[in-house]
Amino acid sequence: MHSRLSLRLTPTLRASLSRTISTTSPVLGGAGPVIHETMMHYPKLEKINDKHRSNGMKQVFDVPPIEVDGDVAVCEGGAGALGHPVEYITLKIHSSTDRLAGVCKYCSLRYVGKKH
Repeated sequence: MHSRLSLRLTPTLRASLSRTISTTSPVLGGAGPVIHETMMHYPKLEKINDKHRSNGMKQVFDVPPIEVDGDVAVCEGGAGALGHPVEYITLKIHSSTDRLAGVCKYCSLRYVGKKH
């Protein structure tokens, strides 16, 4: 059985969410039909993005790659419930260094195979 969800706004809430502007038609000499425009008030996203400057990727790349034996690395995710699930990373040969390398998809830690 499917039911429809209907949203009913109180007049006070509707007034706070939108603003109605009434203008007359200039083509008909100001005596034309009234045009209503509803303008929703959203925060300006570009201002929000300008305020947030993260250096998270810089901090990740400041950690040197972790050397591991073999071709599989295990990233355990840190401190118990605050970390991420255990991730088994298959190291593949990186073209520029000819070494085994891999990255954890959760925390972006880099792993490389030891040179033999």
